Amino acid sequence: MEYLIIAGFLVMIAFMAFIYIQLQNKKSDNGNIQQRLDALNQNMTENLNSVTQNVLQQLNNVTTQVNERLKESTQSIERQQRSVGERLDTAAKVVNTVNSRLSKI
Repeated sequence: MEYLIIAGFLVMIAFMAFIYIQLQNKKSDNGNIQQRLDALNQNMTENLNSVTQNVLQQLNNVTTQVNERLKESTQSIERQQRSVGERLDTAAKVVNTVNSRLSKI
């Protein structure tokens, strides 16, 4: 009978040891999961920073190109306005010349 009590006691100790080991494995798994989550978070942060830098660089490039095109357009408009002004001055001189010749006639 004592052997049965001792055997039962040993089985209970073995069962408790098994449960303890299982709990330790779960804690280890939780720590492993946390480490993997931290690594994933770090990786995503680095990727987001990289993408942000690329977008900012492309935006700066586009801004520079738009500014260059605006400057070229402004210069072209100014040239065209000067040309139209010169033509109007020439036309006004011709009209004055014709008027003065007609008045002499």
